[in-house]
Amino acid sequence: MSKPAKLALRKTPLPRFRQRPRRGRERDPLYLAWLAQQTCLVCRQPATVHHVRRYGEPKQDRRTVPLCPTHHQIQAGPYCSIEALGKRKFEAAFGVDLEAAIVSYNERYDQQTGKAV
Repeated sequence: MSKPAKLALRKTPLPRFRQRPRRGRERDPLYLAWLAQQTCLVCRQPATVHHVRRYGEPKQDRRTVPLCPTHHQIQAGPYCSIEALGKRKFEAAFGVDLEAAIVSYNERYDQQTGKAV
């Protein structure tokens, strides 16, 4: 039996739309602008923003840390960037805790801007 014939024998129709909507990215451009003014988490150089994701989650702007291009981008070398090493090896190599840093930066931002948590 060919594929088109198998599809014609389907007893239940395919759903037209998703049952649950996809989770979207939570954006906070003011937080990203503030974080980009901070220094690198590792070496205290001028930094860019790195999104730290959990497996299967979209990027969240409040789950970010400041990293200089050397510690952020893979082009800087295979042994020093988070993109090359991955989260676990990066934390072990530089002695940082990314989750604790995320919480710390969020608390500092909320205190400086007067936002309630």
